[in-house]
Amino acid sequence: MAGDKARGEDGGEKMSAPLNVLVVDDEPKICQILEQILTSRGCSVRVAHDGLEALARFKEQPAEAVITDLKMPRLDGIGLIRQLKREASLLNIVVITAYPSVEGAVEAMRCGACDFITKPFDLAQIQAIIYRCQQRLTLSRQLRHEQEGMVNLEELNRRLAELNDLKSQFLAGLSHGFETPLCLMSEWVYLLSDGSLGKLSPDQQHAVDALSHAYERLYRLLQQLVD
Repeated sequence: MAGDKARGEDGGEKMSAPLNVLVVDDEPKICQILEQILTSRGCSVRVAHDGLEALARFKEQPAEAVITDLKMPRLDGIGLIRQLKREASLLNIVVITAYPSVEGAVEAMRCGACDFITKPFDLAQIQAIIYRCQQRLTLSRQLRHEQEGMVNLEELNRRLAELNDLKSQFLAGLSHGFETPLCLMSEWVYLLSDGSLGKLSPDQQHAVDALSHAYERLYRLLQQLVD
């Protein structure tokens, strides 16, 4: 709940500030589920059902974090991210993506999103994202008050390093999770292509070639995300 103590990554207890969140999805059920989860964790939540409605609500009352779907009518998630970043460059934007879709999340993070949530929702993942958003928000507030002497440089560097470690752990876990199935896929595609498993018909060869191209594209996307 709001004001409860949250356990930090270093094992210590930290006071978590309530987070003002705007949830954007054209599926009312998704908005309802996220609203319930976030409210139960102390967040103040508003909802919008497409990108244009979300932009209007944000201009009317800015949020500290925006959680948005990518595929929506009128203004999609990528368009919304670009518009919001023009309004508030340091805004925390989290995208909703269906597991195991990676391509949309990669594009969203290139446009300024800081994190993503996969469907079906995982409570631990959402809790971790709330924590990271709170940390980024605290850091941005400290940076705005730097000239007033409110920033402790050593503490700021430690917390920036903590956020960087979180990002590195996330990317390492993602890379490891994809490497094993990609390696297996590569081996089977190679065995099919070189005839080790028997001669292929023209249609079968065409299908294997299409699978090989899809594998190469997925592998490049993974490398781009890690880079």
